[in-house]
Amino acid sequence: MQRFSKGQLRKYNELRAKDEVLQDIQQSHQLLFRLGPIANLIYETDTGILLDINQKAVNLLGFTKEKIIGKNIFNLLPGLNTFSNKAYPVNSPKPILAYLRPDRAVVRFETSSFLFKSRGINHTLLLC
Repeated sequence: MQRFSKGQLRKYNELRAKDEVLQDIQQSHQLLFRLGPIANLIYETDTGILLDINQKAVNLLGFTKEKIIGKNIFNLLPGLNTFSNKAYPVNSPKPILAYLRPDRAVVRFETSSFLFKSRGINHTLLLC
């Protein structure tokens, strides 16, 4: 049986505590994404492929989640193309997009977006 020094055990416990804090933060962010009061969409910045959306976005866009995941957001919301497909600074003027839902209702909404990198791929979080 391998024995560990007090220093090794202390380091292990510190790393474990940091990991638990990171897991708590990740769970909080997931809850905010899923249950937050605004529509959230995550897509690959370069390709526009939708990776995840919350229920508010499902309600706004009028599609089921299963029908929208994997689709190109720039085809779904062509107005995003006029903003060069990229996120813009939070302090910039927020664009207003108009969207024609499948039920033929026109929806207008303000957007804001944020870039982040995950596993080496740039992603955008679009808030509506």
